Amino acid sequence: MRYLSHYTKDDKAIKNGIQSKARKLASLKTFYQYYFSHGKIKHNPAAVVEIDIKDKNKDIIFLQPQEVVCLLECIESGNGFTARKLISQQKTRIRDLAIVILLLGTGIRVSECVGLDLDSIDFENGVIHVTRKGNFNDEVENALSNYIEHDRQKYKPTETNHNALFLSSKHNRMSVGAVEYMIKQCVSIAPPHRKKITPHKMRSTFGSTLYYETGDIYAVADALGHSDVNTTKRHYAAVDSEKRRENFRKITLRE
Repeated sequence: MRYLSHYTKDDKAIKNGIQSKARKLASLKTFYQYYFSHGKIKHNPAAVVEIDIKDKNKDIIFLQPQEVVCLLECIESGNGFTARKLISQQKTRIRDLAIVILLLGTGIRVSECVGLDLDSIDFENGVIHVTRKGNFNDEVENALSNYIEHDRQKYKPTETNHNALFLSSKHNRMSVGAVEYMIKQCVSIAPPHRKKITPHKMRSTFGSTLYYETGDIYAVADALGHSDVNTTKRHYAAVDSEKRRENFRKITLRE
């Protein structure tokens, strides 16, 4: 701990952030574990040292409503893609749009998304069956229906992936990495370019939108599958502050 505290001093030349200290600790743990497992040392002092790498003061990153519109329009139209990338993008446009709308419209994790099967979608009741059950709206339903009915068959799934919902061009179930790469490509051509939007940030966008529209933090916690509502409160405090400011702006003293 004395070693880590050295990187917390006020001297800018040596002061490190939480992530930097976590990386240094990870290196030390690997170093000591190697010598401990090979019998070079009798005790592993690094094994009992932990550091909380979560920055509780870090603002949550999510897409504003107009940014969501721009992203979806870019995927639909292909505007912004180079001529070379546009050829492949047009082949997967319907599938990619369904994935992005699903992530934005339900808040499911990307691992849950790629794990979905055809029978995971209950259109009659507007429900997606994952480890936890989630609901979806008309926009999500339309995107999924369009993909399943008019686009999915062209991916020709292999025998072992015949029931997978989202398929790659190699006829297999899409991987987490494939979805992350696809979203990275789409976000790179859609405003705002300054934001680093990942599938998890789309989950945050869903949570922020739901909280802003309902003001019900318990509904957000339930939709996101948070076991502790305090986790949800901490993450969406900024949205709560903005909602309060908007309410105050509605107050008028004169017509």
